[in-house]
Amino acid sequence: MNSKLVEGLSGCSGSNKNAIYRQQALTNRLFSQMNTLKAEYKELDNKRADNTRLIGTNKANSRSAVSSMNDKRKEKEKELDDLEKKDEQPGAAPMPTGDGGSGSFATTMKNSASSAKF
Repeated sequence: MNSKLVEGLSGCSGSNKNAIYRQQALTNRLFSQMNTLKAEYKELDNKRADNTRLIGTNKANSRSAVSSMNDKRKEKEKELDDLEKKDEQPGAAPMPTGDGGSGSFATTMKNSASSAKF
């Protein structure tokens, strides 16, 4: 198209020919920039696709790791429960729980302070 346009200008003045050549140079530069941007976009789109794939893989790996840890935790809890049941002896005193009776000690101290005479 451009060669036909330039050939058709053989009878035109030099300033008109220069305007056509300048416009053609601008068009060529803009197409070059557009092609460069297309190449950069394609490269970035490929990187985005790779990152999306890697994110999915990492998500699956982390879910698997958490699931594995929960399974191992449950195994250990069951193992400890089984050991606790094995160690129980018939007629043995139950394992102490709570704070060891500190509540009654505090009550006794409080009462002794109010009943003290100076």
